[in-house]
Amino acid sequence: MRPSLALVTILSAAALLGGCASDYGCFYRELDHELQPRPVRPDEVAVMRSAGDLVTPWTALGSYEGHAPTVKEAMDAARRECGRAGADYFILDVEPFESRRSWYVHGVCAAKSTAKTPRGESP
Repeated sequence: MRPSLALVTILSAAALLGGCASDYGCFYRELDHELQPRPVRPDEVAVMRSAGDLVTPWTALGSYEGHAPTVKEAMDAARRECGRAGADYFILDVEPFESRRSWYVHGVCAAKSTAKTPRGESP
């Protein structure tokens, strides 16, 4: 196993184990390792209710799942993580939902794309 892959595996496992017992937790999975856009400020990351709401071309950078005690905290964490990845959008897969006194958000971090490709696909 490559050292970087081993480190990622260990950190992911530690985050998942620690997150299960915590009020806060998140998991981000990068989808395209070649895309490395500049980070975006969290307040510049737009939240979209669905991919159909976007009228401009976009590229998926990664998937995000997280939870927090309130919807606002969960959405703020998603915008921060997507911004770190260089995403312009956080596109919800499902509406935020409450379970066991935590609010969960699931979605895709996406960046504006200049290529003329079908929406949601990498060039």
